[in-house]
Amino acid sequence: MYEGPSFLGTNAKTSALTSSLQLTYREHVLSGGSGGDEGVLEGVLTLASKTYRITCHQQSKWKPSAQACLPVLATLRPFAHDK
Repeated sequence: MYEGPSFLGTNAKTSALTSSLQLTYREHVLSGGSGGDEGVLEGVLTLASKTYRITCHQQSKWKPSAQACLPVLATLRPFAHDK
């Protein structure tokens, strides 16, 4: 099992978004801003044996949660191209 890079720390969560798409991530909240606090999701996305570092933000005056990013990330697919 892929543990993720050290920048995620020991409280990282892992989610299988699809059968070929795995996300290891952590969430935190940034305070302030005119639109309220900001939920931040940072992680490592593994797709088709490639690894990508991702960051997603969601701002809300009430309860920010970057969990809103998960359905969007689950739609990613590898791009096939001619070499």
